[in-house]
Amino acid sequence: MSLSAGRLRILAVGMCPPPYLGQALAFLRTVEPLRQWHQVTIINTQFQRSISEFGLFSIAKVVIFLRLFLTKIIPLILQERFDLLYYTPSSASQLGLLKDLLYLTMLRLLCRATVYHFHGTGGMAIAQQSNFIIRSWARIALFRPELAIRCADVVPNDAAICGARTSTIIFNGIFDPASCSPQKNNFSRPGTLVLTFVGAVIREKGAYDLIKIASLLKAKGYDLLLNIVGHSSDHDLLALRALIAENSLTEEVHLTGIVSDEDKFRLLSETTVFVFPTYFQAETQPAAVIEALAMGVPAVTSDWRGLNTIVEDGVNGYLVPPRRPDLFAAAVERVISREGTGEMRAAARRSFLERFTFDRYIRELNSALVTTAEQYARAS
Repeated sequence: MSLSAGRLRILAVGMCPPPYLGQALAFLRTVEPLRQWHQVTIINTQFQRSISEFGLFSIAKVVIFLRLFLTKIIPLILQERFDLLYYTPSSASQLGLLKDLLYLTMLRLLCRATVYHFHGTGGMAIAQQSNFIIRSWARIALFRPELAIRCADVVPNDAAICGARTSTIIFNGIFDPASCSPQKNNFSRPGTLVLTFVGAVIREKGAYDLIKIASLLKAKGYDLLLNIVGHSSDHDLLALRALIAENSLTEEVHLTGIVSDEDKFRLLSETTVFVFPTYFQAETQPAAVIEALAMGVPAVTSDWRGLNTIVEDGVNGYLVPPRRPDLFAAAVERVISREGTGEMRAAARRSFLERFTFDRYIRELNSALVTTAEQYARAS
C-alpha cells in the first residue's frame, strides 16, 4: 500500500484558475507542492470563465460537467483507489452545493478518508438550510468527513455543521514575495498617499466603499492614488466607473484589472497603506492581505470573519467595522501619522515571518493529511 512507501495517493478536487480568485488560487497553491511528498491526482472543477458567471446556471456549465464526468471521473471510478480525498467545498452558493453533492457522491467511494479544506465559508450552512431532499442527500454524501481544515475560527463553523470527525485550524501561508520583488517600499511618487486593494472587485468586497474612502481623503487635501487590482463583473465595473466620475476621481483611481506575480508585488512595494473594506460572506483569511504584510505594507481592513487573525489592531494596521468608509479614512490617517509608517511596516513584515510563511503552512497541512491517512488505514 502507498503508506508503507511513505507516499500517499491523494485525489485533490477543487477549482483552479482562471479566473484568478481567492479559492482557486489557494487550491492550486496548496496541491502542487504536495507532489514533492505524495502522488497527487488533480481534478479541476472550475466551470466559470469570469467572475460574472459565478452562481449562475448555464448550458455551458452542464456541458463542462458532463465532459469532466465522462473523461475524468468515470475512469477513476473504474480503475483507481486513493488514500485521501482532498476536497475544497464551495462557499455559500446553491449551485456550488449541488456541484459538491454530485462530486462527493461519487468520489468519496474511491477514498479511504475525506479531508475538507475550507478556503471559503458558508457552504455547509446552505446545505443545512436547504429542503428535506437536499439535507438528506447532504447527510449521506457531504457530511462526516474524517478531517476538516479551516483557516480561522470564523462563524459559521463549517467543520461543526458538517459533523467532521476531527477538525483543525491551519493559518494560510504564502511564498515570500520578497523572493520575486526584493525592493520593498520603493516609492516612485514621494509625498503621494498610495492606497492599494487586491481582490475580487465587487460590492461585497468593499469595492464601492473604496471610492468613498478615496473621496473623503481627497477632500482633506491628500495627494492620492488608489490602485484597485483584480477581476470585476461587467455590472460592478460599470458602477465603479460611474462612481469614480461622480466623485471626480478619474485621476486618482486606477482600475488595473488583474496584476500578478512580480508586477503585483512591485505595485505593493509602492503602497503606503493596503485597504480591504470587505463584508464578503465567504471571507476567511484572504491571502491578499497577507501578501501586503509580507511586503511590509500596513493594512486597514474590516473587522470581519478571519481578518482579525491577520491584522493586529494598532500593531500592523487597523481593524474597522465594515461599511464605514469614514472610519476607514480615519484609520488610514492614523497609519500615516505614525512616524511615516516605519514602525507599522516593520510589524507587518514581522507578522508574516512569524505566522504566514508557506513553509510553515505546507508542513502543518502535510502533517494533518498524513496523520489522517494513517489513522484510517489502520481502521480499514
